Amino acid sequence: MEITKTARRPFERCAIDIVGPNTETRKENRYILTFQDDQTKFVVAEPIRGQDADTVAREFVRNIVLKFGALEVSLSDQGLNFLSELFRNTCKLLRIKTINTTSFHPESNGGLERVHRVRVVDKVLLFDESVRRGRSKKLGAKWIGPYVFLTVEGVNATITRGKEAVKVHTNRLKPFYKAPGESTIRET
Repeated sequence: MEITKTARRPFERCAIDIVGPNTETRKENRYILTFQDDQTKFVVAEPIRGQDADTVAREFVRNIVLKFGALEVSLSDQGLNFLSELFRNTCKLLRIKTINTTSFHPESNGGLERVHRVRVVDKVLLFDESVRRGRSKKLGAKWIGPYVFLTVEGVNATITRGKEAVKVHTNRLKPFYKAPGESTIRET
């Protein structure tokens, strides 16, 4: 087990992860490769078609290393794409030390996981504060939506449903996921 430290300079230590599968785009992308610098909290989110090791390694080099330079330490979860020999050899060739989080403990990569929670999704559910706690379930659902996620400024997000845009605290939001072919709202 390795105890990690906060980076002292930009791109010294960075987190990398995959989000998806998401709704397929016109360019047939279903996943998002996310990257966050530990020191500056700078985030890159690149759409990718698949999450296989070849795609992840290629897009990591193309969209992160070639644009920002080689980092010193890469922190990722234990996804097969990051544990693959191809990804490890790519990092070894670029002299990037790889660290993996503990299994089933995404909080080790908490900064980037928080980014996934709000900034990467395009639709969110809003917590309905009009439903009083401790009352009958017949009063209505606790989560309403989906709303289209527009922007985030600090802790406030702008969402819209129809023509009206509303600013709400990000703690009142959670991602909306709809499985392909599913017609009802599924709360996560």
